[in-house]
Amino acid sequence: MRNFQGSASAASGSKPRSAIISTAAEALRFQVGQDKPRSQFEPGGKLLGTYNTLSAAPQPAQDAPPPRASRPLPWGIVAGMLVIYLVWGSTYLAIRVGVETIPPFLMAGVRYSAAGGILFVWLLARGARRPDRREWTSALFLGALLLLGGNGLVTWAEQWIPSSTAALVITSTPLWMAIFDWLFFGGSRPSKRMTAGIVLGFVGVVLLIEAPKEDSSAPWLALAAMCGATMSWTLGSLFSRRTRHVDPPLLTTALQMLCGGGLMLVTGVALGEVNRLDLSAISWPSWFSLAYLTIFGSLLAFTTYMWLLRVARPAIVSTYAYVNPLVAVVVGAGLGGEPVTANLGVATAMIVSAVALVAWRPSPVLTEANRPASDPTPHSLDPTIDPASAECG
Repeated sequence: MRNFQGSASAASGSKPRSAIISTAAEALRFQVGQDKPRSQFEPGGKLLGTYNTLSAAPQPAQDAPPPRASRPLPWGIVAGMLVIYLVWGSTYLAIRVGVETIPPFLMAGVRYSAAGGILFVWLLARGARRPDRREWTSALFLGALLLLGGNGLVTWAEQWIPSSTAALVITSTPLWMAIFDWLFFGGSRPSKRMTAGIVLGFVGVVLLIEAPKEDSSAPWLALAAMCGATMSWTLGSLFSRRTRHVDPPLLTTALQMLCGGGLMLVTGVALGEVNRLDLSAISWPSWFSLAYLTIFGSLLAFTTYMWLLRVARPAIVSTYAYVNPLVAVVVGAGLGGEPVTANLGVATAMIVSAVALVAWRPSPVLTEANRPASDPTPHSLDPTIDPASAECG
């Protein structure tokens, strides 16, 4: 764990570190509605990478084109993307270290219950309204799919399989999303390019499933649980898009964390994990992993992601789907001592390429006739790219 901590501190300089802290603060202020979103830009407002209250200014003449909204300072977006890449890419190794001495469902339950509780109390203190019974019911349903079925199965499976394998299986979530959206949610039929990507991605997953023949440390049941986790995440993500969420958006996240975390604690108790829990036997690396997953994986990274969706172009934000599995493989091999086999290397290339084929959308050619006068916000990712494919860890 000394190497784990040392590498993290050496990887960032003083300027990126301060930028990351500033980015996280901006994200938290923006989520609770303390400041105005970019879509409410007013002429003369002072935007220097933060969302300070905009000062009033004379309105432009009727025939003058509206001003283009300025973007946050580049260091802010770069720092935010580094948070998403490094934190979400490393959560899989943190899970593997945590379950070495902590029962899986109890660990995941404590992680999300604590993170959701902190967010919920903080948002209420900042003036957010209390959710009603229907909103709690919706959060319970989505928390069961996204967290209990998604993250819970991932955490359970990582008792036996390497973190890099888990990350790559979860990366295939957009492939399932394209299929399920078409079959069950009235989405469009996958194009030939998307179909080629789906086939390529599943071949890559098969290569990962074949890996246990060379390394018996990964049982078939754990790999089946990983595939089940991707399906559960997919269904939860698709249902989530058709559900009215609480305002501000971060309150929806807090409710789902609370409900999903509670369900995982109940599941852990039902599976007898309490009888296997020995607080005195929990190692310091496992305690550190639990704290890292709670603070950085569930609070900092997801809040930063929500902020990036509103200040950066979708093409930039969606790159996490391609970078995170590579980060997970490198972190697993470099810090966790996980072997990098030929199957793993080929499967990595195939799955990342498949996600790119499924998620890629051609950008429209902008001319003077159709070019927008101002940069529209908030942005949204491509429908096949969802936080599920990254935050499942």
